[in-house]
Amino acid sequence: MKNIFYMQLVILLIALILSCSNQPNENTESLRIATSIYPIQDLTQQMAGEYADVFHLIPAGANPHHFEPPPSIIRQLQNVDLFVGVHPDFDGWIEDLLPVQTPRFYLHPNAKNDETEHPENLDHDHSFNPHFWLSIRTTQNVLGQIALTLCKTDTLHCEAYKQNLQDYQSRLDSLDQEIQNQLLPFQNKAFIQWHPAWDGFASDFGLRIAGTMEYGHGNALPMRSFQKIIQNAKSEGVRLVVIGLNVESDAIIALVRELNGQLLRLNTIGGPEQPEADTYIKMMATNARYLAQAFGEL
Repeated sequence: MKNIFYMQLVILLIALILSCSNQPNENTESLRIATSIYPIQDLTQQMAGEYADVFHLIPAGANPHHFEPPPSIIRQLQNVDLFVGVHPDFDGWIEDLLPVQTPRFYLHPNAKNDETEHPENLDHDHSFNPHFWLSIRTTQNVLGQIALTLCKTDTLHCEAYKQNLQDYQSRLDSLDQEIQNQLLPFQNKAFIQWHPAWDGFASDFGLRIAGTMEYGHGNALPMRSFQKIIQNAKSEGVRLVVIGLNVESDAIIALVRELNGQLLRLNTIGGPEQPEADTYIKMMATNARYLAQAFGEL
C-alpha cells in the first residue's frame, strides 16, 4: 500500500512539473525601450503593448541636436534593451549615452540600420527632412520594422507584436480616411511653413507648400528668398502660414502682416500632458482639424 502511495505521489509531482514548464512565464520582465521623441515613443508602445515600458528623452520644444539629458535619464539608458530613434543625423548622438551592447534602430526610411560606423564619423546629410512621422502613410510603412525589431529582441511575444501591428495599421487607415474627408474641399490649397515639417503631410492629402522659411535647424532663408516667397504667395493668393507651437519669430510676424494672412500653430511632437496630442493618432487628427478649419476661414 505504501509503495502505491509513493508511486502516485511521484506521478503527481511529475505531472505538476510538466504543467508548470508548459505555461508561459508570466513573471518575465517587460522590455525597457528608450526613444528620442514622444511620437516615436507612442508608436513603439503601440507595437509593444503590455510587453514593454517605453520612454522618450527629448522634451517638446527642445532642439534634438543640442539637448542634454539630465543625469536621471542617462542612468535610465544604462539598463535599456533597445533604442529606437529617427535617424543618425537627428538623434544619433544618443548612442554616445548607451552601453555598447545595446541594440539601436532608426525608423527614417533613409536610415541605414546596418551601418557599423559610429554616427559621429558618418558623412551627414544636413539637407534631409527628418519629420517622417508627420506623414501618416510613411509612418505606416515603417511600423512593420518596429514590430520586426521587437520580434528579434523578444521572440517569446512575437505573435502579440504582429497582432498589435495589424490592429494599429487598421486604426491608421481609419485616421487617413478621416483626414482625407476633412481636407477634400481644400485640394491643391497652399500654405507657407516655417520649418520643413509638413512636406509629407501635404503630399499625402493633396495640399501644396508655397514656401519654407527655415531649413535645417536655425538656417533661415536669405532676404532675397524671403521676398520671393512673399511675392509668389501674393500672386497665388496664399495667406496661411503654419508654424510650430514654440516658434517665435519677427520674420513670421512680418510675413503674416505682409500677406494679410493667418497664423496657424500646429503640433509636431505632442506629449502625454497634452489632452489633444497625448497619442500620435490624436495629435495628427487635431492638426488636420485645425488645418481644415483655417482653410475654411480664409
